[in-house]
Amino acid sequence: MKKTVVILLVLAVLLGGGYYWIGLRAESALQGQLAFIEAQYGPRFTLKHKDRGIFSSTYRYTVTYTLASGNTAGKPVSIDVLETVSHGPIPFASGSWKPALAVLDVTLLSGPDAPQGFNKLLEIVPELRQTRLRASIGFDGNSLFRLDVPAFKRSVTAADGAALALDWRGATATCDIGPQAASIEAALDAPQLSITRQDTLVTIQGVAMRSATKLDGKNLYLGKSALHVGSVQVKKGAAEVLSLGDLVLEGDCARREAVVDGGVALRGHGLAGKTGDTVRFDVALALKNLEFAALDELVGDWTRISVQPLPPEEQQRQLEDVLHRRAPALFSRGPILELNRCVLGVPAGTVESSARLAYVGTGPLPATFPAAAARFTAAARIATTQAALFDVVRLAGKANPTLDAGQARQQIEQGLAELIASGFVVRDQDKLSARADWDGKALTVNGKTILQLP
Repeated sequence: MKKTVVILLVLAVLLGGGYYWIGLRAESALQGQLAFIEAQYGPRFTLKHKDRGIFSSTYRYTVTYTLASGNTAGKPVSIDVLETVSHGPIPFASGSWKPALAVLDVTLLSGPDAPQGFNKLLEIVPELRQTRLRASIGFDGNSLFRLDVPAFKRSVTAADGAALALDWRGATATCDIGPQAASIEAALDAPQLSITRQDTLVTIQGVAMRSATKLDGKNLYLGKSALHVGSVQVKKGAAEVLSLGDLVLEGDCARREAVVDGGVALRGHGLAGKTGDTVRFDVALALKNLEFAALDELVGDWTRISVQPLPPEEQQRQLEDVLHRRAPALFSRGPILELNRCVLGVPAGTVESSARLAYVGTGPLPATFPAAAARFTAAARIATTQAALFDVVRLAGKANPTLDAGQARQQIEQGLAELIASGFVVRDQDKLSARADWDGKALTVNGKTILQLP
């Protein structure tokens, strides 16, 4: 019997000691994560209180951040957070039985040091006190964060005294950070937010964001991201003032040997004001051939300056100085800016355009305009139909009562006839098109030279 008791005591001491030791490792990993967040995003974490236990520990931090814009630009604001760290190898203190170095539960705390607006927000919407951030730190250094913002439905009073009815369906965000922050995958889902003010109703539905990037070089994260918004609606009484649907914003940045290519695309559809007609839009931009090493250094400098608690004017000056210093190397590979497509679709047809601007020189731009212009080549085109052009005028006239659509159409018809006669617009039955080119010396429109540099 005594031997059994001794064995149980030894096991208890070993188990407790093991959990306590893993708690020390978890604290070290936590400090590393906070240092990464400070270096990348700028907030400062100050430890106010620590209570280290065997199976769990608690830490209270003051998070301070300097606002970069607005009326309080340059002024630091701070809030307190409470972290409960459940130690591994099985962090059962958190209710989880999945092996992990530690599981962190973070809650927001109001206090006298917090911004007045933050404390006021928690008073108006007490449900936000139930906001929870949970992080699971793996033994391999991988960290998974999950943020849950609770749903609420209540009436509040705006700053001007107007009554607001809020209907928030909650939100969930996750962030998976790989070992040594070599990769970051993030996601956000927010089902719906509705705001009613007097007879105006604003509703945003189906917000979803996905991002997957990997560290390439010392500072540069490359990868893909996408933001999707199901619908945005604004109603005033029974009338629908604004309606947008299937909004998609996509970004892509990838390395190609010694250069980096990036692009962004926006597309969606919506109502043309009060007309009831649906228009669609599709825009895609690309920036290619940025010198990788210079861009990597620029991002590092930019991050270092952005997270410093500097006055806005001084921060702006330093950022501009870094950009000017890195620009010659950044543009040494012949960067290209492309408007791959810009499409406006109306019931009668489409208006399509594209453009391309290429830097063919090296080093900084010359001081004189002719010498600087000679470093670039450019091309632009636009194509539409007369019916689509007049349809745009019709929709603009219905959406804006102060615009006389009939008079505007007459003026466009007259101006269009003059452009066709001068050769600046090419007409083929109902089709209209124009093309402009710049070769560094001359500007031509539809092959006709209109500007020649000496």
